[in-house]
Amino acid sequence: MVVWGCKFWNRWLVISLWVSVILHILPVFRGGQTWAATTETHSTVFKHIGNPALTRRSPPEKVSQINATSARCFLDMRFGDPGEGIAGLFRLNSAVLAASVKYGCPYVCRQNPSWKVVHSIGSVHDLFGCLGGGKTARSAKCIVPAASVKHLPVVKAAFVLNDNFIMRWKGHDKIMTGLGVSLLPKPGHRMPPTVYHLRVPSTFKVHTFELTYPWLRSQYASARSHARRTVGIWGNASWRIVLQLRRGDRPLACPLGIYLNALRHLLKSLPYITASNSKIILIGELDQASAEFQTLRHFPVVFLAGKKQMDKGAKARLTRDLDYVATSNILILGGGGSFPCFAASLQADGIILHARLSKDLSLEGLPHAHELDRDGRFTCAFDFADFVARVIGHGHHRLANEQLTAESAHLLNAIEKSASEYTSWYEMHRKGFTHREQVVNMSLPDPPPCTSFKRDPRIDPIGSMPY
Repeated sequence: MVVWGCKFWNRWLVISLWVSVILHILPVFRGGQTWAATTETHSTVFKHIGNPALTRRSPPEKVSQINATSARCFLDMRFGDPGEGIAGLFRLNSAVLAASVKYGCPYVCRQNPSWKVVHSIGSVHDLFGCLGGGKTARSAKCIVPAASVKHLPVVKAAFVLNDNFIMRWKGHDKIMTGLGVSLLPKPGHRMPPTVYHLRVPSTFKVHTFELTYPWLRSQYASARSHARRTVGIWGNASWRIVLQLRRGDRPLACPLGIYLNALRHLLKSLPYITASNSKIILIGELDQASAEFQTLRHFPVVFLAGKKQMDKGAKARLTRDLDYVATSNILILGGGGSFPCFAASLQADGIILHARLSKDLSLEGLPHAHELDRDGRFTCAFDFADFVARVIGHGHHRLANEQLTAESAHLLNAIEKSASEYTSWYEMHRKGFTHREQVVNMSLPDPPPCTSFKRDPRIDPIGSMPY
C-alpha cells in the first residue's frame, strides 16, 4: 500500500510539472510574452511594476464584476500639470487619450484625479466624467473607475513614436499627430485583461484631435448629462450656430469680418436657414457695445460675452461656453490659438468652419471640420448634403419652397447689411491696424469645386477623407 502510494505521488508530481511547463510556454506562442503565477495582490492599480513583463495575480472571486465591458486593456496615467489653460492641459496629456481610442482601452479614473488648469478655474476632471473618489459619470467604453480594475494585472508601458507623423519641433519637443503614437507593449486581444501604466510624455506632445475627439466629445456629453446642465438658449432651433472669438488675451485676433464672410457663404450654401428656425450665439471675452460688434444689430445674435473672469465664477463661465460649443451644430472659428481647436473637439454633432487656427493641423483630421481661407471664405464648394439630412431629414431639396427661400434670403440680406457696415467701420479704422491679424478681405468670390483639394497626408495618409 505504501509502495503504491509513492508511485501515485510520483506520477502526480510529473503531471504537475508538465502542466506548469505548458502554462509558461503557451503564452510565447500567443504573442511572445510570459508571466509568472503569484498570489500577490494590490490595493490599487497604480503600484509600479519594475519591468515591462506582465505580472499575473490571483483574480478576485467574482471576475465578471471587474468590468462590465468587453475591454481587454485599461490605460492608467496620472495627468501632468502644464501650468496652462484647459487646452494646454490636454496638449500635454492627450497621448494617453489617443492610445485609448486607438486600442479601445478605457482610461482609468483615479481616486484623486489631477486635471488642473490655471485662470482661477481649478480642476476640470469632472467635466469629462472623472468625478473623483473612484466614481465616473458613465460610459465604460471611454473611462472606468479605478476600483473596477484594481485586481487586474499591471504592466509598465511606454509611448512609441512614428517620426513620419512629426509636424514640427518646439524646443526639444516633437509636435506629433495622434496617428503617430503607439504603445509598447501593444495591447492585444489575446492578452488577459490588463492595466497599462504610463507616464506623462516628456519629449513630445500631440496637438491634433483626429483620434481624441471621439473620446472628448463622448465624455463631455456624458458628464454634462450627469450634471444635468441645460442649454436653454437654443430653444427648438434646428440650426444652432456658435461664433467663438478669442479676444481676452489676444485683442487683435479673430476679426469679426471672418465670421461675417463665413455666414454669408453658409447662407448661400444652405438656403434652409432662417431667423425663425435658427439661433446664433456669439461667445467671447469682448465688448458687445463696441462699434465693431454693433454692426451685428441687423440680425438676431445672442451674446455670451464679457470681460475675462479671474474669480470663482471662471469655471462656471468656461463650462457654460463649452456647453454651447458642444451642443452647436454649426461652429465658426476665426483663429485664437489652441483653445478654439480644443473646444471644437467637443462638438457632439455638426460641422466646423475654421480659419486662422494653429499651424499644427489640429482640426484637419475631423471629417466634419472644413478649413476656410484666412478671410473666412469657403476654400471650395463644400458638400453639406449629409449634414443637412441629419438636421432636417432626407429630401431636403424639396423643402426649399418659396416661403423658406424668402425667409432665408431675408436673413442673408440682413447679414449682408452687417457685412457692409462692418466694411465701412473697417475702412475707417484700417490705418490704425498695424498687425496682420487685423486685416480682412470682405470680397466674396464663388468657391471652386472641391475635387482637387486633399487633406494633409500626415492626418489622412490614404486620402480617404472628404475635403
